[in-house]
Amino acid sequence: GIMAAEAPVGYGENAALLAAIEASLNTQEEEKPKERLEPVSGLVEYFETSSPNISADSCHMASPTDFWYYNCHDEVDRGWGCTYRVMQMVFDNLQRRNFLPRELKLPTLRQIQQKLSLLPGYDETIVDSKRWLEPPDANKF
Repeated sequence: GIMAAEAPVGYGENAALLAAIEASLNTQEEEKPKERLEPVSGLVEYFETSSPNISADSCHMASPTDFWYYNCHDEVDRGWGCTYRVMQMVFDNLQRRNFLPRELKLPTLRQIQQKLSLLPGYDETIVDSKRWLEPPDANKF
């Protein structure tokens, strides 16, 4: 993952990115960050336009997507929420590419769990749990 020390120098939202990652990394598993953490936008765009060692001929970047990380939107998930956050990034990307309506709100971790609880192989015990998800779980969603 991205560590605060690895954040791109000169990135337009560098201070916000560093503060968000630092707050997320310094939060204990059960505690809520002191401030509300929001997804970070613009990482793909930064690398596409500002990296001198990357050319469009040699590298293809992902399409723009907000970076969702542990504890975004006051949802405490450090240590178990990585697949949920990837799912939120996929939804964000699908909206940006017009495969999902922009007015559709991105699901919260609880909403993802509620939807999964209705699918075969899951039950209501997943809701409000810290159940670890794997990529096949995301695919079922």
